[in-house]
Amino acid sequence: MNPEASPAIKLSIVLINYNKPALTLACVESIIGSGFDRFNVFIIDNGSGPGDQDFFSEKSVSMGIRFHPYKPDITSIEFNRDIYWYDSPDNLGYAGGMNLGFRFAKTRKPDFISFLNNDTLLPGNFFDDMFREIKVVSMNEDFGMAGCLIRNMDDRSIWFAGGELDLKRCMGRHLNAPIINHQIHETHFLTGCFNLFKPDTYEALGEMDGDFFLYFEDFDLCYRMLNKGLKLYITPNVELTHQAGSSTGGDESLIGVYYPTRNRLWLMRKHFRGYRLWRFYLFFFPTRMIKALKWILSGKISLVLVLLKGLKDGLFSKKNKGLRLDQ
Repeated sequence: MNPEASPAIKLSIVLINYNKPALTLACVESIIGSGFDRFNVFIIDNGSGPGDQDFFSEKSVSMGIRFHPYKPDITSIEFNRDIYWYDSPDNLGYAGGMNLGFRFAKTRKPDFISFLNNDTLLPGNFFDDMFREIKVVSMNEDFGMAGCLIRNMDDRSIWFAGGELDLKRCMGRHLNAPIINHQIHETHFLTGCFNLFKPDTYEALGEMDGDFFLYFEDFDLCYRMLNKGLKLYITPNVELTHQAGSSTGGDESLIGVYYPTRNRLWLMRKHFRGYRLWRFYLFFFPTRMIKALKWILSGKISLVLVLLKGLKDGLFSKKNKGLRLDQ
């Protein structure tokens, strides 16, 4: 750790595991190897079953990782590179799992909390570099959240370098062109793959909306932050790598079709009425029908059925019913 970069900052990191213990272990290895010292990690296992924790625990012991099963009444948690694993009896989804990890982490009063995908790898000095980049802006009352440059793991191409909230299509549009502005600067969207924020800010905002379960909770969070006058920042000089789609199966999986379909409708119904909502409908429904036709012609009937369920649940259900793909 570089003592000049972040000498006394205490950091809690929250990860979600769901049937991917080897992926989660590799991510944790990279966190430990990044060189930052004053941190702890809370892994929320979303109902994978005992096998994932057993695998992680066994590998951790052999690798010298300080691993502990987590119980909410534990009182001895500090910031000594310890890893805490909590087995949730239910699958809370990404938003619900991160919110639970946040509640566990905030009791130890960290200065910052980071939400991190388990399919990411961090380079050396990652958090020292992040804290150096945000040192000035994080002292401002309007500091909301910071993210970094994210590269695809396979070919090192840019996956995320800031983004925009596209309200016409209800999409968090990734900027991935070659970097021109290498200084920390404001952006309008930060992917949920990695972000860094102060606990009080996140708590005051009301956390992520757990009803989304998976996908578009980051869009909703960014939109609410911006509406509160909070600023989002991207740090192009700090980067990590990401294996996109490895946790959920990609865009043409049942999960990758249902939740984005349902949640885009929920999100627009949550925040908008009138012109903006109907403009979205005029874009969204024709493009979904084109997708359905393509899948019918290619024999992917299961994707069509899941798409139709997503449309029905997103348009006609009350969001607080928390409908899931398996319901």
